[in-house]
Amino acid sequence: MHSWEVTCIELGEDSEYNDCRAIEKIGFKVASQIQKRNIDQVHSMIESSLTRYHVVVNGENIALESVISGEKRYVRTGGSDASEDPLMKLKNCEQK
Repeated sequence: MHSWEVTCIELGEDSEYNDCRAIEKIGFKVASQIQKRNIDQVHSMIESSLTRYHVVVNGENIALESVISGEKRYVRTGGSDASEDPLMKLKNCEQK
């Protein structure tokens, strides 16, 4: 199964969180252009094993996992919600 490298994120402006739960969209490169997916789409695709997404840290691919906490669906790389998650270190997709 193919895995897409996540290269950027978009955070919710009014989010009450400062970790991966604040991410509303992720971006990944397809034919030299950034494609974006909202978190519900990404979560569903991971859950149904349609595709995978990862971030690269020190040359290593780290897979995104889908998480549900109460009513909130989101993705992260680690086993806990942390502002240090590699996803949170990515640039904003809107930056040029």
